[in-house]
Formats: sequence, structure tokens, C-alpha cells
Amino acid sequence: MPAAPADTNRIPAPENNPFINAADLARVLRVGVPTIKNHHTCGRLPPYDVVLGTKASGWWLETLRQWNPSVAQRLAQEIAP
Repeated sequence: MPAAPADTNRIPAPENNPFINAADLARVLRVGVPTIKNHHTCGRLPPYDVVLGTKASGWWLETLRQWNPSVAQRLAQEIAP
């Protein structure tokens, strides 16, 4: 069986590119985590950059910035030290 093609749209985790999970995104968008997961399943959100088992998955901030710059800006402001 041939290997699955590499997803060239995935962004590696450089410095200053924090991990954002569904709960972080839900908090900024003021919706529930199930809504975020539903939007992801329906293709309204980009594919996850990181999947660690069935419970931990999410995106790098830069991925969300490419998807929606204003949401990414709000996320960056919320997670800033």
C-alpha cells in the first residue's frame, strides 16, 4: 500500500507559534468546544496541525492566522504573557 501523501500545507512549529486547542479557539469565538469540533468536521476550520490521540488536537497560531487573521490576532492577545 502506498504511503499517504505529505500535507504540504501544514506549518511547522517555529518559535513564537503557540499551540491552540479547540478550547482556546472556542473561548475567543465565544462558542462551545462541540461547536468548534463540528465546524472542524464540516471543513469550516483548517485541518489540525497536531493530533495527539483522541483528546488532544489543535493548530499552530500561524495556521489560524492564514485561515482568519482577526481571530488569530485575538488569540495572540489572549495568550500573550
